[in-house]
Amino acid sequence: MNRALFALLVLGFATSATAVTYHDPVKEVEEGLNVFGAGIANWEEQHLGAFTYPDAHLYHRHAYIANDPLQKAPMTKSEVQVDITKVQVFGGTKPIDLYTFMRDRANVHSFVLMDKSGKIMAEDYWNGTDINTANHAMSAGKSFTAMTSSIAAEKGYFQMTDPIEKWIPEFEGTPLEGAIVQHFADMRAGVRTIDAEHDDANDYHWSMGEWSTWDWSMPLAAGYNGFDVDENGKPINRKGAHGRLDGIEDFIEVLGQNVKLGNAHGEGYNYKCANTEILGLVTERAVKRATGQSYNEFMESELWTQGGFQSPLAVYSDLNHGRMPYSGGVNPTTRDFALMAQLMANGGKNYKGQQLIPTWFVEQVKNGNDEVRQAWQFKDNQEQVADPDGFYTNQFRTVSINGRKVSAMVGVNGQFNVIDWKTGNTISIFSSFGKPSGPTMIATFFNIIDGAFSAAEQAQMAN
Repeated sequence: MNRALFALLVLGFATSATAVTYHDPVKEVEEGLNVFGAGIANWEEQHLGAFTYPDAHLYHRHAYIANDPLQKAPMTKSEVQVDITKVQVFGGTKPIDLYTFMRDRANVHSFVLMDKSGKIMAEDYWNGTDINTANHAMSAGKSFTAMTSSIAAEKGYFQMTDPIEKWIPEFEGTPLEGAIVQHFADMRAGVRTIDAEHDDANDYHWSMGEWSTWDWSMPLAAGYNGFDVDENGKPINRKGAHGRLDGIEDFIEVLGQNVKLGNAHGEGYNYKCANTEILGLVTERAVKRATGQSYNEFMESELWTQGGFQSPLAVYSDLNHGRMPYSGGVNPTTRDFALMAQLMANGGKNYKGQQLIPTWFVEQVKNGNDEVRQAWQFKDNQEQVADPDGFYTNQFRTVSINGRKVSAMVGVNGQFNVIDWKTGNTISIFSSFGKPSGPTMIATFFNIIDGAFSAAEQAQMAN
């Protein structure tokens, strides 16, 4: 891709006007990735992440949710600095410095370590990224959806205790009828499988299986892997096991008709992306009814223009509805990722002390309750390896790492946005870790988080 063109695209991203704008994929970006055998059709393959995760929005249909250039949080260095080249962590066979472990072992592209006041204690950028790079957050974006939803709930547009069919009547008469919105926010609605009858002879898993997080028809409906074209050359959604679904409404009808539950509503933790799509759609419909705004417009006016963010938020956008995939469609810069963690660390307040995220939401994430703790013990929850006493609520994981209580936004390939509740320090990481999820990823990034937070706390105490 022409360097001047790419610089212009990045400049446009950094200085976008204050309104949601929509954009087609940039053909030159896709062509540039194709040189290396990468592109929108296979961008999530493990060995391609280093190429495809930075500025991933550019080869997708995308939108920019504007920030307010006059309300940016000051990005200043803390008087306490952490030199990660001098921090030792376990490397498997011997101690290794954290800098090398992050860059070479964990495939980290960028990170920001902040104190509770929002000052930067350490920061670095590898793999050709910089402070303006928009990074695909994968499922860490689920927490963005939940935080936005909490604002709408706080305003009274809907209640977390509403039965789901109040906002999604498509679920009436289905196994999901009777679940409440909070169940979907906590992955406790019971969503488990969609029949495997749609898997093909080549063992391509179209269905939502026992251990898969989504049915492939859902991302195809959102344009996650690009589009086909019709006989007139116009883009159309790709065809999946359930045909050409047009956005999340079409998918939830498929879900309602085919879903099988793994437990009764509220009883067990089942991590499925469909839960977040449903939470986002409830928010979208409630906001539209109350204000006439789209979800993107609401997120812009109530969160992104008020949070001190440095850049517009790049989000994927489906073909026909201007809607992001709520379970994994945001692409923030690393500093803006860090500012989202700062909102949580500071009780939902921005750098000016204004309450943006409701205090009840932050307290639920921090402390949980008996219901979410019990759900975490569900027999098929593989994430118990992280901490058998942890919990998941409001699209956040809260666990203990060597006695340190943390809450995290987590993406499948090492996208971590973590709050240390003891100190208020946060670490925000973008990676293209080659082994998605599972014990290896957990051990690798817990090692980083523990090393960084321990070093930061020691430096602060010494100061």
